[in-house]
Amino acid sequence: MALARSTLVYRVRALLGDDKGWQAWLTAQSLAADTTIDVNDGTDWAEGDVMEFSDGELAYVQSIATNAVTVVRGYLGTTAATQASGSMVRKNPVYYYKDVKDAIDLTIQSLWPYAWKVVDDTITPSTVYWYDVAATAIDLISVSQLYGTGDSVLGLYGADSYTQRPIIWSTNLPTALVASGRGIGFPGGFFHSSNTVYVRYRAKLTADLSGSDYSDLSDGLLAEVVAHGSAARLLMSKEAPRVTQDDINQNQESAPPQARLTAAQVMYQKFTELRNQLKDELMRTIPEMGSV
Repeated sequence: MALARSTLVYRVRALLGDDKGWQAWLTAQSLAADTTIDVNDGTDWAEGDVMEFSDGELAYVQSIATNAVTVVRGYLGTTAATQASGSMVRKNPVYYYKDVKDAIDLTIQSLWPYAWKVVDDTITPSTVYWYDVAATAIDLISVSQLYGTGDSVLGLYGADSYTQRPIIWSTNLPTALVASGRGIGFPGGFFHSSNTVYVRYRAKLTADLSGSDYSDLSDGLLAEVVAHGSAARLLMSKEAPRVTQDDINQNQESAPPQARLTAAQVMYQKFTELRNQLKDELMRTIPEMGSV
C-alpha cells in the first residue's frame, strides 16, 4: 500500500476547483536562505501575494524589481527549502498545500471504524501467558499455526473451542506484561510447542509517510474516500472559489457563505457514501474474527 502525497493533494484540490490556479516558474535556483526569487515575469506579482512551491513552502511577496521578487521565506510556519530552477510556483492558492495536507491527515485518522488496514504478525510459543502485538492493533482477523506430520495440518485459534483452540484478546493490559498494552493469551495451549503462530489483525490507518508516499493508503476507493473527506473539511472552513472570469469581473471570486456550506454538505454526503461502501467491501473481504 502506497500513494504519493502529491497525488492525493492534487485530487483534493481538483474536487475543490483549486487545481488550475495561476502558475509561474523560477528562472534560477533559490536556496532556502535566499530572500530573492527570480521568476519568468515579475509583472505578474504584487506586494502581498503568496507564492507556493511544489513542496508546500510558502513565500510572502514584499517587493518586485523587474523579474526579481523579494520575499519572506517559510511563510505561515512552512519550511524554507532549496527550490530548483524551472520549478513551478502557484500564486495565491485558495487552499494552501499545508492546509490540504492537514485535512488529509485528519481524515485518515478519523476513518476507524469505517476503514482499516490488515497487519500480519508472528508469535513464537514460550512459557509466558500473554504475547505482545503492535500498539495499533484493534482486533483479530485470524490466528493459525501449522502442526502434525510434516506440519501439514493448519490449526485455527478462536472463540469456538469445539473446532478451534481458544484465545484471549485484550487491549488494556499492563505494560509490565506486554509493551504495547495489547496482547493475546492461549489458555488452551498451542497446537505445536515451537512452530510459529501466524497472527493477522485489523489496525487503524495512519497518516505515516514512507518517503513522499502514504504508507497505509493505496489508489482506488480508499483514496477517493480520503479525498472527498478532506475536501469536505476544507469547504467547511474556507470559502469555495469560483472559476469563471465573469465571476471575477463581478467581484464574486468566491462563493457566498450559504453556497459554501451547501457545497460542503454535498461533498460530505459523497464522502459518507464512499466511506460506507468501503466499509461494506472490507467487511466482506477482511472482517474481524468475532468475539474472542
